[in-house]
Amino acid sequence: MIENVNIASAADGDQVGLFSKIQGDATVANVNLQHVTIASTGDNSYVGGLVGRLNTPMTEEEKQSLIDNLPDGLSPVVREALIQEILAAAGNSTASVVACKVTDVSITVAGQDPIVGGLVGQAGVKDDEGDAWSRIWDSAVVGGSIRVNDGNPDANENAYVGGFVGLNEGYITRSYTTIDSITAERSTTDAQGTPTTESIAEGFGTQGLDFLRDEGGLIESSFCVLPDLNNGVELFGTDWPAWNTYTGIWSVEILGWLSDPSSTFWYENGYAPDTYPVLQWERR
Repeated sequence: MIENVNIASAADGDQVGLFSKIQGDATVANVNLQHVTIASTGDNSYVGGLVGRLNTPMTEEEKQSLIDNLPDGLSPVVREALIQEILAAAGNSTASVVACKVTDVSITVAGQDPIVGGLVGQAGVKDDEGDAWSRIWDSAVVGGSIRVNDGNPDANENAYVGGFVGLNEGYITRSYTTIDSITAERSTTDAQGTPTTESIAEGFGTQGLDFLRDEGGLIESSFCVLPDLNNGVELFGTDWPAWNTYTGIWSVEILGWLSDPSSTFWYENGYAPDTYPVLQWERR
């Protein structure tokens, strides 16, 4: 368990969270994060309670840094093999978040065009540096609030905000958020041309279009308490999870399941109206 985390950032383009970014084929699993407060004032920031950006392609500088930090004394053959592994992991990779939970997250953002989510700011990206897919499954954000440019809707012209993920370009399944307070508006005009504002927040998150469904870019079997327009996201209260649960002993051996998104990590699916699903590790 990690408790009482306070994070503040004022840098433009910063990646803000318990983990600023996760790259390559890394997996973050079984993190229990409670009472996290984040304040970001930089422009174009990526903010999430757990991860600012999940799986961004490595820059040339980051690749070279990993190569430069290889241990001394390696044979040329071993060194070359390790370099090839680094380069392979740098592009077309998939980073994952599995069976993680963030409880009582408070995120306040004041900066131009941020991407903000309760768990992850941006998940996955496809650009000139390479394809970086992401996977999130069996994870939750319980309680908390998100406020993005409150009182300054002009700053949200290209912002993305969600209770679970701000902008998803990967695959998310069997996850939920109970955040019921999200403030994020954008300036617009009504049908008569009168200036007004509109909410840009999704209860769960915004699904991007860079990855097609057959490439793994979608949200399914996920839940939230605020309205969300995504297929695959349902509302607690009118719907309830029917995920498979596991009642055996959560042993070290089961950690091998981390490589398989179809595995079962929930111990209890809870019941309406407000007893929410419980992860296996929570009963220890």
